[in-house]
Amino acid sequence: VEEMTLKAPCAIKFALGENPKRNYGENKGREPMTRMGTAAIMRRTLTRAQRYLAKKEAGEDVYEPEMEALIPLLRREIPAHFHAHRADDILTAVRIAREFNLRYCILHATGAGKIIPCLAAEDMIPVVGPSMGPAGKPETVGGSFETAGQLSRAGMKVAITTDHDVTPLWLLPSFAAMCVREGLSEKDALCAITIHAAHAMGVEDRVGSLKPGKDADIAVFSGHPFHYLTQTAAVFIGGKRVE
Repeated sequence: VEEMTLKAPCAIKFALGENPKRNYGENKGREPMTRMGTAAIMRRTLTRAQRYLAKKEAGEDVYEPEMEALIPLLRREIPAHFHAHRADDILTAVRIAREFNLRYCILHATGAGKIIPCLAAEDMIPVVGPSMGPAGKPETVGGSFETAGQLSRAGMKVAITTDHDVTPLWLLPSFAAMCVREGLSEKDALCAITIHAAHAMGVEDRVGSLKPGKDADIAVFSGHPFHYLTQTAAVFIGGKRVE
């Protein structure tokens, strides 16, 4: 498994919206019970991490594993991945990222189409999806394949996710195709599942495009990669054919 890992740590996940409320408030009877509570915990923890880092940099003999995990985040060495659907949750993520000077991405971004002017000026990549399947909770109602195109036309780099295993990873080309059908350019759709996704994960120096010095992981298809009848003709990993 260690040899298969591309980058570790890759990011720090922050969950906004229904999941924290349900998993802690409703199921365990403790905070966060509200959206405000979730944001408060994030701010409290990041402030504590800032103070811990200041002590460490001042030479104090301190060690807390959970705080150590946040040091690369505070130093902007890795991004924060804010999982957010509703527009208000997305804006909460933007505010927290600004307050603590974090590199960040928004994952899911279901309601991002409602706040495009607020997001277009941000230096971050929204990772849109999944846009197929039943709305499992109120905040995912209204998910649309139009969102990726709307954000792209506003000048943003956009990535696409299936949120495996909510919807299977092998549907990713189909998701990209449906985004094209709803207004995303074909070039931007290809970028959304290659180089823009690599940028969102902070691994663009190794994967995401065909360029000298990168990992030479290449898939060759029998037809257009977005067509549902296309099959994989060959796979190269590290420049060696494996399939």
